[in-house]
Formats: sequence, C-alpha cells, structure tokens
Amino acid sequence: MSLVLAIALATVHVGSKNVAESHLLGEIFAQALEARGVRVERHFGLGGSLVAFQALEAGALDVYPEYDGTALLVLLKEPLDPPGNAPRRIGERVAEGMAARGIAWLPPLGFSDDWVLALPSAIAGREGLVSLSDLAGAVARGVSLAGGFSAEFLDREDGLHALERAYGFRLSEARPMGEPLKYAAVAEGKIALVDASSTDARLESLHLTGLVDDQHFFPSYQCAPLARADLATRDPAAEAALISLAGRIDLATMRRLNGLVLAGASDTQVARDFLSGVGLVTAAGVSTSEKPIRATLWEFLDEKRGYLGRLLLRHLELTFGALFVATWVGLALGVLANRRPLAETLVLKTVGIAQTIPGLPLLAFLVPWLGIGVWPSIVALFIYALLPIVQATYAGLTSVDPDLVWVAIGQGMTERQVTRWIRFPLAAPVAMSGVRVAAVTTVGNATLAAFVGGGGLGEPILAGLTLNDDRLILLGAVPAAMLALAMDAALAWLAKRLAPQR
Repeated sequence: MSLVLAIALATVHVGSKNVAESHLLGEIFAQALEARGVRVERHFGLGGSLVAFQALEAGALDVYPEYDGTALLVLLKEPLDPPGNAPRRIGERVAEGMAARGIAWLPPLGFSDDWVLALPSAIAGREGLVSLSDLAGAVARGVSLAGGFSAEFLDREDGLHALERAYGFRLSEARPMGEPLKYAAVAEGKIALVDASSTDARLESLHLTGLVDDQHFFPSYQCAPLARADLATRDPAAEAALISLAGRIDLATMRRLNGLVLAGASDTQVARDFLSGVGLVTAAGVSTSEKPIRATLWEFLDEKRGYLGRLLLRHLELTFGALFVATWVGLALGVLANRRPLAETLVLKTVGIAQTIPGLPLLAFLVPWLGIGVWPSIVALFIYALLPIVQATYAGLTSVDPDLVWVAIGQGMTERQVTRWIRFPLAAPVAMSGVRVAAVTTVGNATLAAFVGGGGLGEPILAGLTLNDDRLILLGAVPAAMLALAMDAALAWLAKRLAPQR
C-alpha cells in the first residue's frame, strides 16, 4: 500500500483547456517537469476554465496554464475596480484569492494574452480604424460591420456586450462561431470582426489589425501556472520546474510557437524545441525546423494506428459501461411506470428533465464530485441513455393487449409471472427500439468525454477543432459513426431473436 501511495504522490497531473495555446503550454509544463525527473500524467483539452479549475480544486489536476484576468473574473468572480487593470494589481488579487482556496498562482511566464477585436487591415485602413473608440464612431456613422465571436466572448463579463456598453456602440450582427470557422469566415469576407488573442499567429498570416483598447476595458491576461498549493510539499522539484519557466516566454515567442503548431508541427516537438532553446532540456533529438512537413493522409493514418486503437477501446468502455447500466435501470423504471400509476408521472418527467440538461454543464457539475476521466463521463452517458429506454419500455408494456393479461391471470398466473412471460416478451421489440436509440446516441455523446479527460474518439475530434486539422476530426468522427452503425445492426439482430415467434 505504501508503494502504491508513493507512486501516486510522485505523479503530477498536468491539464490544459481546449484551445491550441493551452495545449502547447500544458505540454511545455509537462516536459519541463519530466526534465526534472518528475513523473507526469497529461489531461489536455478540458472543456474550458471552469472544468479545469474544478478539477484542480478536486485534486484531479495539479497544474494547468491560466490567465490572471480570467482567474479574477471567471474563477474568483471578483469585479474589476478602476485601478484593477494594472497587471501587478490583478496578479496580486488572484494570488490572494487563490491562496484562500488552497491554490497557488505561480510566477507568470512573461506574456499577456490580451483579448482584442480584430478586422482585416484593408477595412481598418479604409475606415480609419485604429482603436475601439474609432470602431464606435464608425458604427455611429452607419458603417455596418458584422462579427463572428466565440461563445465565451459573447457570454463573459468582460466580453462583447459589456464592451459595447463601455464604448457606446452596438454591432449590426454578432454571430457565435467556433475558432476555425470564424477565421475562415473573415478570410472569405463573410464577416468583418472577430475576437482574437494578442498571441494568435493568424493576426499576421490573415493580415488582421487588432484595435487598440484605448479606454482600457479589458483587464490584463498574464499567463502563469495555476497549481495546487500542496504541490510544493509533495514534490519540491515539480514546483521548481514550473517556476523555472517564469519570464521565459514573451509575446513574440508565444505568437511564434502558436504559429508553428498552426503550420502543422506537433505540440510535443514545438515544446521540446522551445525548452531546448532556453536551456531547460537537452537538445538531443531536437528538430528545429521552422517549416514542419505535413504528413500525407496515409502516413498520418499509419502513424496514428496504435493511438486510434487505444481511443476505440476507451470509447467502447465508456459506451458499454453506460449503456449496460442504463438498459437495466431503464427497463426497471419502464416497468415501474407501467405498473404504478403514481410512479408514472414522476419517472417519465424525471428522465425527461434529465435529458434536457446540456452535456458540458452536466459534465462540469460532475467533475467536483467524481474528478476527471472515465467516471463523470460514464455517469453523464448513463443519464442521457435513460430516456429512450424508459419511454420505449413503458410504451411497449402499455400496448400489450389487456385481454391476454386477463386470460393469463384467469389461468392462475401471478402478476410477476404475467409480467415475465406475457407482458415483457410482447413488449420486447418496442423496448429494444429504445435500447437501439440509446446505443446510437451514447456512441455520439461519448465524444464529449474528451472535455473532462475521459478520452475516447472525441479526443482527436476536439484536438482537430482546436488545431483546425481535418485529419484529426475525421480520425475520431469516422470510427464513431461506424461504431454507431455496428451497434445498431447488432441490436437489431438481437431484437429479432427476442421477438415472440408465431
């Protein structure tokens, strides 16, 4: 037992959010730790700041990269005060607030990933737009500028709507868009404005101009490792490795590193090149190519063959684990709703309401209780699989001819025997249709497990969306679709076997 405990304590769990820069910084953290002899377990692509922070508080993570403005407004939920935009002041407030919650705000990495509104340089030059005040003036004189923004930017306290109020303008159109889609739309001229980060290499490659925040609406977004406070006592070498990164990454360096990843280089190689360049890891085996060669599709598939096998096994584990439990519980609840009029409304409405809970909020709610990984994923999938099974079972039992039931009772069969030998066999085809629906939807829903570190085929889909890599998206999406078809076919065969024979 002591050996197992020692191994568990020696492992540092490094996380990242589901954006490319966070992926890369998480890999830099991981390799810096490994260079000091620390054993690392990676949990990359978690679904946003709240999920990552809840995992950190629950002890499922030890460290992940965060930004002080985000930590202050989103995690600590503290308002900005007039002098609060000074980087040092925000950092101090974050350090104090996190310390009270058992979290350490370690020394910043050296850059601020500021939020900016950006538009094509040609439009900026034509309309004379340099600052956000210039944008407000252009909107006031009737210039129509449609925007595409991330869902987070539309909803956050320091997002678009608060920005419009601060500067006194309102855009003619503001569409929610994923990161790759909004950049494609602005490049094609379908929209004019996007939210971007100051470290995004696409500002240069797409010739976008970031508008100056001349009224200092946005807080600073100094990036630093956010770690559990007990990490220093559990593994001093781990904290020392993270502190050694302080001040090593300036704005130009971060933008260059992000550009290499967008060009097709792996996070692993870019992180190793950077750490070697600053002397934190040895240069053995390092390739410093600034223009990574993109592998052909067949080379890519061959390279990812073992990785895909592990993902498929995890996806099956998630799907079958949730579906097995949901089938038995769903059948039992369907019988209960059919047999007990008082339970009918309660059961059907409860599972119906559970189905309406969005996937990511449900996963975020489960993380503090179950940590990250497989268990919150299976519990969420179980909840989503219940409704079709319960409804189909209830409908199948309700449709059984009551005359057959009365005949069976008249011949001396007990209620339990009637349910087992009459009602259930006749209701089985309808009930199995619910199981088939649940199986197909569970395969699809299981891709959300990647947002809480559960793995499965959602992992390459999430990475592909983050890195704008169609090959990764297809690597997860195609096997998931094939798995759903295979499960539906297998359950259709089983339904025929269970159907009563004439």
